[in-house]
Amino acid sequence: MKQKFIYLIAAVLCLIASACSSHEEPGDEYTGPWLIEFYEEFRGIHNDSEAFHSWFDKYENDLIITNGAFLIRTDTETFKVQTVGAGDNIKDLYPISRRGFVRWNMRVVTAKLKDVNSIIDEFESLTIDDINHYDTFSASLYKLDEGGHFVPYYNYDYSLIPPLDE
Repeated sequence: MKQKFIYLIAAVLCLIASACSSHEEPGDEYTGPWLIEFYEEFRGIHNDSEAFHSWFDKYENDLIITNGAFLIRTDTETFKVQTVGAGDNIKDLYPISRRGFVRWNMRVVTAKLKDVNSIIDEFESLTIDDINHYDTFSASLYKLDEGGHFVPYYNYDYSLIPPLDE
């Protein structure tokens, strides 16, 4: 009798567990809006590859620079720091910089997670790490709520997130 009671309880628990599984149907996949934060930091020579130019040219109109700084050699012994922000053209700074970072935001109104991840993967694949220099490309992804405020989704290093200008 005790064994039947245990089996009955186990069966009821299994039914409850299956009923409590994800409430989302396959068609309910989140499709936006998204906020992607891209971050690049380089030391030595910037990744001036064709792949970088291709990626940058493809998304340039969608990217908003939130902040950045470049260490530029002005002559053989002097360097200066050039800060950048929204609306600045940074393409001309890369060839003359020896070190720097830049952070961009991109809002994607409608896209599936796999499509947004494809953009991120393409950006992160530009990373170079060798003995003489590095150029690190990383990104964080956030869901945006109805008011346009971000909700962390994954890859959350909160120290890198600048406030959104609205």
